[in-house]
Amino acid sequence: MVALPLTERIALSVLQAVVLIACGCTIHQNYWLIPLIPTVLLVVFGGTFLLRESLLRLDYLMDETLAAQAEMTEEESRKSSHLLKTVLPSRLIQGLLSDPSATLYEEFPLVTVLQMDIMGFTAMSSLLDPLRVFQMINNMFTYFDALTAEYGVEKITTIGDAYVACSSLTVGTDQRLSATAVCLVALLMQAFVNEKLNASPFMKTVLKHQCAMRIGVHTGPCYGSIAGGSTNFRFDLGGSTVDIAEKIQEHCEPGEVYISRVTRDLITFNTAFDIVDKNLCTAGEEIFLLRLKKLW
Repeated sequence: MVALPLTERIALSVLQAVVLIACGCTIHQNYWLIPLIPTVLLVVFGGTFLLRESLLRLDYLMDETLAAQAEMTEEESRKSSHLLKTVLPSRLIQGLLSDPSATLYEEFPLVTVLQMDIMGFTAMSSLLDPLRVFQMINNMFTYFDALTAEYGVEKITTIGDAYVACSSLTVGTDQRLSATAVCLVALLMQAFVNEKLNASPFMKTVLKHQCAMRIGVHTGPCYGSIAGGSTNFRFDLGGSTVDIAEKIQEHCEPGEVYISRVTRDLITFNTAFDIVDKNLCTAGEEIFLLRLKKLW
């Protein structure tokens, strides 16, 4: 409801009061009441004006309330969407929003899985200040989250010092490019820890400890599902591919990235990689050392 300016509202109220009183006097031929018009006019005008102002004020407050509620709803929707994106792959969010009670389970024919683990983390945690250890982990994982977002890799979960990610789960994704993205992220993770984190003043003077990671990568079929209740759920990958990636990580040398033959076959088109056969085998999979070729 659009409100008129105050002067126009006053004039309108006066006009309405005059018309009502004059009509009443004329119809009933009570001309002797005409001298009382000013007094009656004041009463009628005052009541009419106050009633109109109250209605306008009520409409204004209702409009403001509805606008505030709409803004709050939109803000909460943005927050909910952002929160979902931090715990779920983007392709599953729409399904969850459309039917929160649905069982979200999906099988993927080919996914490249990355498993990362910090060597000696348990022993390191028992010797160092827990807050300092947490700060180190937080710095690492914050950087890793930025890497996965930049290269289109799905972060799956973190468990203690372990970090699990996989190639994009979007339908129609080029598996060679997806595997390449995961391998690049793995190498950049190691480069960050080896060249930046361990060289930082925090690690040298505060923590006084060097961090060493092992990363294993494998490609194969797996399944994804949402586990947990409606108030505490998370998306997780399962299947032999995830287990083999973890076993490859366990065989990995500190500061290196090991990949399976399946993953190697997917990324050989990229000449930037230097792939070395380690003459190792785990869970029936041959293992290869992955590095970037030196350009000089």
